[in-house]
Amino acid sequence: MQKEIYQEKSADDRKVYLRDTCDKIENFSYEKSYTNQDVELFCDRLSKIMIEVQQLEVELSRVKKEFTDKMKPSKKELSDLLNKIKFRSEMVTEQVYIFIDHERNEVGYYAGTGILVHKRMLKIDEHQRSIMGSMRTRQEVMDEDERAPDIIEEDDDDIVDVEAEFAEIEAEERPQVRRNGRTRRI
Repeated sequence: MQKEIYQEKSADDRKVYLRDTCDKIENFSYEKSYTNQDVELFCDRLSKIMIEVQQLEVELSRVKKEFTDKMKPSKKELSDLLNKIKFRSEMVTEQVYIFIDHERNEVGYYAGTGILVHKRMLKIDEHQRSIMGSMRTRQEVMDEDERAPDIIEEDDDDIVDVEAEFAEIEAEERPQVRRNGRTRRI
């Protein structure tokens, strides 16, 4: 078979001759090669479209950045709310009130609302009682005495010198040091 037939005829005449001289007509898929002129047209169109796409991508990135900046506060708030719901608490830094319980060797941290927010064991350097701790201990003893009225005596001989009591408590709680085989109070 010849590679090309009826090339000397015009395009319309060629179709008529092919139709009249063929044995059968049917639809068939095949690769049709483009001419150099067609390829040049495609290249021109390609360059125009690439320029348009690049301009649109620049516009898209500008608009995307704009929307991202608009969404940033909402996303931050969304994240904060999800964490609050998830953990049902938040970390805060505020003034707390510390109470030392020498009998249990514990330290309690209380918020301004009076709620215990943290509890730990007593550290070595916290074993010495403070004046407020001693007063609290004294107040607890007095509260116990009020609850048991049959123990309270009304004699003037039972009046307690508070300063002498504090001095006695502090003397008892002072750490002791051993030197040369002898125990001494600091």
